Parts: sequence; structure tokens; C-alpha cells
Amino acid sequence: MKGTLLLSHFDPSTVAPTQPRADCCDNCDWQMNNQQSSSSKCIDVGQEARWLFRVIDEVYRGFSGLTKPIDFVRGSEKEKSRVREQYRNLFGVGKERSEKWWKALGTQLRIHGWLTEIRKGDMAYGACVNISEKAKKWCLANTRELMIEASPLLLAASAAKNKVTVAGSRNSTSVAPGVVTVEDEPKSRVLGLKQLRKYLPASSYPSLQKESTDCLQTIPLVEELRRILDNVRMELAKELDCGPFQIASNKVLDQLANVRPDSMAGLESISDLPVERRQRFGQRFVDCIKQFVAANRLKTNVSDTVAVPTELQTVISRLTSSIQQTYKAHLLSAAPIIDLSKMRCVSESTTWSYLCSAVELGLPVHLDVLGITEEMIRTVLRSAREKLGGDVFRLKPLMEALPKDYMDYNHLKLIRAILIWEYEESTDSEKDASPENGSSTQTSSTQNGSQSSKVPSWMVNAVPAPQPKKKKKLFL
Repeated sequence: MKGTLLLSHFDPSTVAPTQPRADCCDNCDWQMNNQQSSSSKCIDVGQEARWLFRVIDEVYRGFSGLTKPIDFVRGSEKEKSRVREQYRNLFGVGKERSEKWWKALGTQLRIHGWLTEIRKGDMAYGACVNISEKAKKWCLANTRELMIEASPLLLAASAAKNKVTVAGSRNSTSVAPGVVTVEDEPKSRVLGLKQLRKYLPASSYPSLQKESTDCLQTIPLVEELRRILDNVRMELAKELDCGPFQIASNKVLDQLANVRPDSMAGLESISDLPVERRQRFGQRFVDCIKQFVAANRLKTNVSDTVAVPTELQTVISRLTSSIQQTYKAHLLSAAPIIDLSKMRCVSESTTWSYLCSAVELGLPVHLDVLGITEEMIRTVLRSAREKLGGDVFRLKPLMEALPKDYMDYNHLKLIRAILIWEYEESTDSEKDASPENGSSTQTSSTQNGSQSSKVPSWMVNAVPAPQPKKKKKLFL
């Protein structure tokens, strides 16, 4: 079975066997042990496939990956702007299926030749998804059924119907024997009854109030220097015929652009840059930095560890590079969201999302600048407990539980992040890496299912392999 799939990818004329064969693959062994043919593992996805084919071909016209059409079919707010009158009936038509189910369906359709991947233009890594000639003929024939061999994930989702349940529901669904069960994404995020820790805003750190807005003006220049350093790395890689990562990592380039050392001695402050690479390539980077700094009047040998409190530096390092730059600019300058977004060349909603990511780790933000008060936080908490049972997983029900026009979604997202930090239980490792934001009212080591990685059952129940016996040496 699996061999046939591989062969059919290179030779479409390869015919799949109708009956399982002995000593072929684990799929055939499973079918023979359960006395089932390959057709018994097929499911009818005709209706869902037609929806997906139409969205890929008519809405996106083959100029997107698989994620955007799936979001459109599931009625995601991100793709609502693409809704036109002739496609309105397709938007959200497949919302009863989960995102995992749709992605599993897309994978099977691609494997079996119903979808094709095409690289367009100068695309180096990704590919656009389009429907194949086989799919076009099936659509024109107006056939209702489309039987396709289901993957274990697709089988499990189909057996459980995989419908979107009401947030907070704990109903379990029985799964047919022999079907691999797959845990779907969480549908609820309930706040604890007791406050575990107190969130402290940036006003609780007096040293942050002394910083000016100079760092905000340097953000575009720092990003430009980062691109120039990337070009220098590419030139060195071409000269030495090696990969760019062998010259310097992206993390090193980020540090070079932010610290801007002006000498070989200054490179010692750059972590993850070995001595050998520092000696071989360091001078090229230093010369580039000195030339750029002189032309743009930037400071050199900058260190934000002086301005940022020590207890926050470890937690900030857990954020991605882009989020770090946006968060530090907000933290040290207390700039409004609109100014910060213009300097970072991102939308205001993206800037809000970046700050939410920082708040979920307990990092302080300027609540007064963002227009968030303690009364607003208490109102959201009270509404969530009284009307939603403390569930803050979905924003829309939470917004509907508040008084009309009380706040917008950006403020609500950040307040939700504060409440999650204060009331949701986390793992011990997360607490150790978090800033000490006040006294904790309760110590908990319970792992949160939505934030901790889960060990697969096959690893839990695995039996360790026997150690090979040592051979005795023969001395003649």
C-alpha cells in the first residue's frame, strides 16, 4: 500500500492493489489481521472535497497554500475580507470539522493526486496549492462520491464526527475499535478559582520611567543594519563555499545589530559566536557596523541589560526576536501603539498580539499608555465567571458577556492575557523562569494541558530494548 503511494507519485499509471498482501507493509498487515480490504479503510469525502476544490480554484485561484482555503471553509475571521457575493455560501460551510481534520484531508487529497503543489516566481521554500486535472474532471462530472483512503488521523476524526463543541463541555465520544484516537485542540481555557500570582505593570519598575523615546527612533535603522549584516554573511558564505549558518546564526546577527560592537574586543559580548569564527569573520562584521553607525549617527556597544531589570531579562529571551524588539521598544519608551506600529512597519493588531505574548509570560507593560485600568480587568473577570464559568478560550463569547461597546478586542486580548497569568495554573519550569511579580497566593505544580507538551502513549508504554550481551574475548 505505502509502496504504491510512492510509486504512483512518480508514475500515475501505477495501480493500487485491491486486496492486502502479506509481508508488504503495516497497513496490509493490519487489514489482513482484521480481515478487511483496502476499501474498508476508505471514506466518502465528496462534499467536503468539492467545497475545498471550489475555494482553492475560485476564491484563491491557486495563489495560496492549503491553510488559507481551510480557514475560509471554516469561516475564520482572518479570511473574511475575501468573501464576495458569489462565494458567500462557501465561507464557513465546513466549520463543523476541525482544522486538524481539514489538514488531514488536504494531505490525503494531495497524496492521491487530487491537489498539486506548484512553486511560483522566486518561491524558495513554500508552494502554492491548486486542483489537478483529475479533480477538475471530477467536478465537471458532478459526481457526489469521492472515496479516498483515510489516514489514521482522518479515520479518528471521522469516527468521532469531530464537530466543534461548546466551550467547556466535557462530553466524551466513543471511538470505533481499531481506530487510532487523536486528541483535538483544547476547546476551553478555564481560569482557576484562586489568584495564583499578582500581575505587576511597568509602573512597578521605577527604572523604566527614566528612559527616553530615542530607542523608538532607532528601530528602523536597526532593522536596516540587520539586513546589511545578512548580506555580509551571504558574501562570506559564497567566498568560502559554505552555508550561511556556518558563518553566523540569525541570533548572532540580531545581537550584532542591537549591540553594534565597534571593535574585535567588543565582539566578546556577543553570545553564541565561537572564538574561531570571531577571529575569522569578526572584522568584516565590525567594519560593516562602523561604517553604518558613522553614516546614521547611532550609538555603539549598546547594552539594554542596564535599563531592563535583571529579573526580566531571562523571560524576555524566551520571546522571538521580532517580539523582543517590539516589546523592548514599548517597555523602554512607553510609546503609544500607533507610533510603535509605524516604526516597526506592522499593523496595530500585530503589535497588540506581540504585547499579549509578553504578558502571558508575566512581563510588565505600560497599562496606562495602553488605556487599561484595574476596573476594566475586574469587569472582564466578573463577566467571565458569571456568564461563562470562567472560560476565556474564545474572545467573541467573552466580548458578548461584557457591556455593549465597553472595550475593543485588542484591549480584551491583553486583559485576558493578564487574567491567564494571574489565575491559570502553570508548570514549575514556567514559574522558575517567570519574573517575581509579587507574592504567590498558591503554589501549584499541576501541568496545564494547553501549554505543556504531552508524551505519546507509545513512548509511555514502550518496553526498553534488551542490551546486547558482551562477547567474551579469546586469548590464544
